[in-house]
Amino acid sequence: YQEQCQALQNSGYATDPSYASLLISIIEDNNFTIYDTVTSSDGGGETSDGYSSVVTSARKLIGKPYIYGGNMYPLGSHNGTDCSGLCEWAYQDAGIDTGLPHRWTTYTMYPYTKEITLSEAKAGDVLYSGFSGGMPTHVRIIVNVIGNTVYWVGAENEDIGIIESSSIFNNNFKIGTFRGV
Repeated sequence: YQEQCQALQNSGYATDPSYASLLISIIEDNNFTIYDTVTSSDGGGETSDGYSSVVTSARKLIGKPYIYGGNMYPLGSHNGTDCSGLCEWAYQDAGIDTGLPHRWTTYTMYPYTKEITLSEAKAGDVLYSGFSGGMPTHVRIIVNVIGNTVYWVGAENEDIGIIESSSIFNNNFKIGTFRGV
């Protein structure tokens, strides 16, 4: 979390030079570090099938810029990636074969995943949003679920870049998994 706080400050998200240290203090003073573990919503702990390594891989890119169409593994000369590229990169870096062809997009990922409920979501599953014509336009990697809050890593847009954050789950989201597909 300390690296992510510094990455937010370095990305220009905050103009206050003490932003990272203030955010770290808030996290530590309120014991928010309890959310740093990669667990499932049912309290089942880390996934036993290696999918938590997808989160570890995705976190390596936090602080890098959002680059539309930058979905390639390895990143090579690209310094960042887009939302589907982050997912492709993280799964490949973690050594998990999803069966997807190279050069993922949110649209190509969606049919390859099985829709699951919030209570079934685990680290390494994906969170879809921005639906248009029944298809998602955005995707993130799930880190953790606590109650109806989904913690995720995502490549958001050119202004924000790749971050770790959270969203309150509602009917604007769907969750997909590659497990058992």
